Order: sequence, then structure tokens, then C-alpha cells
Amino acid sequence: MTFFQSFELSGLSCFLRNCSTHENTPYNISPFSKNQNEVLSMAFHIAAPSAHCINVLLSAWSPDVMRNLKISSACPEMHFALRHKPAPILFAALLALSIVPLSCWQGSLPPSFSFRRGKISAWDNAEEGFSLVLSEIDGQTQGFLAWERKNLYGRIGTASRGPGKLELTLADGGMNGAKLTARVVRGSLEFEDKASARVIAKPRAHRLWLMGGTYPSGSARGPAGVSTAGKEVPLAMRLQYLSSKNGKEAALLDLVLRRGADPSRHAADRLVQQSEAVRANADDALRNSQRPPFTREYEEIEYPVFISDRYLCAATSHYLFEGGAHGNAATSFDVIDLVQGRRLSMNDVLQPERQYELGPHIERALFRQFEALGRVPRGQANDLRSYGLFESVLPAPNDFFICKAGLCVQYDRYDIAPWAEGEFIILIPWEEIKDLLTQDFVLP
Repeated sequence: MTFFQSFELSGLSCFLRNCSTHENTPYNISPFSKNQNEVLSMAFHIAAPSAHCINVLLSAWSPDVMRNLKISSACPEMHFALRHKPAPILFAALLALSIVPLSCWQGSLPPSFSFRRGKISAWDNAEEGFSLVLSEIDGQTQGFLAWERKNLYGRIGTASRGPGKLELTLADGGMNGAKLTARVVRGSLEFEDKASARVIAKPRAHRLWLMGGTYPSGSARGPAGVSTAGKEVPLAMRLQYLSSKNGKEAALLDLVLRRGADPSRHAADRLVQQSEAVRANADDALRNSQRPPFTREYEEIEYPVFISDRYLCAATSHYLFEGGAHGNAATSFDVIDLVQGRRLSMNDVLQPERQYELGPHIERALFRQFEALGRVPRGQANDLRSYGLFESVLPAPNDFFICKAGLCVQYDRYDIAPWAEGEFIILIPWEEIKDLLTQDFVLP
């Protein structure tokens, strides 16, 4: 089936449906998913911005053309109504525009949210096993650093930029407080190191971008009120979402990180969800307490932790405060194979029947963390309880991701240590677990 035949049959909606079964169609997105609903969702995501851009361009080009070809981007299935058959050159122009839709696309959030566009920077040095990803938006910083040769790794706690300088502080439980300072020279990072004199990490190109916002729009207004039981219960939200300038990557991120929803729709769903939660939980508190209810605070923060030609690893951090000493926080990770167009599970990386062997490797790596930071045990040096952990043997990890240096496993607060210790990310070098890897897994 050709591109032109697909239009003549029943418009773009028919054409997109056939993408799931005809591999020679222009939008061959079958590597992402064999499920037709997911294929349609991604195809509409890719094509919808183009329809709007084509409308604008053709309107400026010729009103006569627009009378012959009506393109509606408001319809969910983007039905193309052809009143006359345009010239083949027009179809070629439409095809070219539809292949590069995101050049005209600007993502956004619902009007009730403020909108900020963030910056994602990445650097690496293969010889050192060094990779750093840094996300910066509206004064907030997230990211992840791994430096294999120095056995240094962890999430970024703080990052400050000065003239030609970048200062970083790590914030994970095992590496909490570790600091690095680099000179910024023509976009590259230069670290002074006694062993090798100078280590240079060069910037890595990527197509990712970051959007974020707070609810309500405008910080001066303070939390918005949700009406319940005749009173206003305050609600404050901060959202941050990861997307791509590439249409297929953006659709894949929507599918993996947000169950197929684009950032705007996902933000609207979260607002409805949190507003309903306020109403459901506040009635009893308003009736039985003379104190005003606490402001409900909700955060959902997405950011990349590793970027390579084949893999993209993203973290999603959730925080919910409903009163008390502190809120509840948790982080999840997604490992995305950009070549296969899918999310990887632990079974894709490690042989399922040998995953129980990972435990001793995790514990040895954690002891190396403590040693690198000079933490002094309060008891036996080979007992994790001497370092403030709950048990001497670690449970199976909640989640994982990968980077150039190795496999990273993650424990949320309270999983293995008190709240004050924070979350733990523990990196096991690939060399130590090479016998546990599956045959199909390709090292980053």
C-alpha cells in the first residue's frame, strides 16, 4: 500500500491503522509495539503536530489549496477530508512535513500550571568509565554521575555553576555529601586528578528536553483551594516531564513513562487525581479537627540518569505530603532500549535463575561506598548494621537501571536504613557480574 493509496481509501486514520500490519508503509513504527492500540496512540502523537503545522503553512501559501484540502487536527483520529485530489507534489510536501513533525512542535502543560522549559546536559569519558547527566529547570537540579575508575557515583544533590566552573554534590545514602569541582572549557568538563593529572569529559549530543510547571500557575498565589465540605483545602503540585525532539522517541517516552499520555494530558490527569484525593481525605479531618488542614503537596519529577546511543534510563521521583513530620518519597527507574523500542526488565539483563547471586555483589559494592567516603563503622567492620543499616543482609532491590560503569540497584527510604540516610543507589561493575548477564543483553 502506498502513501497516496492510503489517503484515497479513507484518510489518515485508515493509513495509520494499516501501519501495524504493513511494514513497508512510510510510518513503520511496528518495532515499538505489536499492540494495535499502542501503535495508533504513538502514530497520532507523531502526526498530530504536523497537521497543525501543515494547516498554517498551506493557509499562508494559497487559500485555494486550503479549499481543496481540509486538514483537521481537532479530531482525535485526524480525519483528512479530500474534496478534490491534490497534485502529487502537494502529497510529497505533506509527507515530508509529517516525517519531521517536532520541528514545529512545542509541548506545554494545562493553563492552570505555570510552564518552564529545562535544560539537559550530558558528558562522558569512555576510558574513565565516566558519565554525567544533569537536568536543570527553574532552580531545581537532578541527575546522576558514575565514575568507574574512582568508584564514585550517585544522584546529584546540588549543582552550582560559576564562571567556567561546575560544582556538584552527591546525595545518595552511600555517597551522601561527596563533592566534585570541574572547570568548564568549551563545553567540556575538566577534573583535576592526582593520579592522571587531568580528566576531560566531553559533551554528549542528545535529543531530549525537559518541561515542568507548578500548580497553581504563579507562585505568588500560593496553593490553590479544592472545595470540600464547604471549605477550601489547599493543594500544591510540582510536575516535571521528560520528552524528545524526535517523534518516535517522544511517543516511546509517553508509552513507557506515562502509559501513553503526553505530558499535557498526564498533568491534567494528575490534577484531577490529587483534587479527588483532597476531597476524599479532607472531610473527616475538617469535621473532627479544629486545626486547618495541611496543604497537600504532590511532586512527580522525571529526569534522565543515563544517555547513550542505544539506552536511555529515566528516573521518576514521587513525593506526597499530607501532614506529619515529613512526606512520603519514592523513586522508580525505567531502562529503555531505543533500538528495540521497549522497556527492559531485570530478566532482560540478568539470567532469571541466577539473580539470587546478585545479593553478595550488592553488599560488597556498598562496603566499597562506605570505604570511599571514609565512614567509620560503629561495631564490626563487616556488618552493615555497624553503618546504620537495619539488617546485615540486604533484601532484593526494588528497582534498577544501567550505566556505562555497571548495573545500578536502588533502595527507597526505610527499605534498608532510616529516613535520614536517604535513598540508596548501589553500582555493581559489569566485570563482576558478567557471568550473570543474559546472552541477548548488549552492554552500554
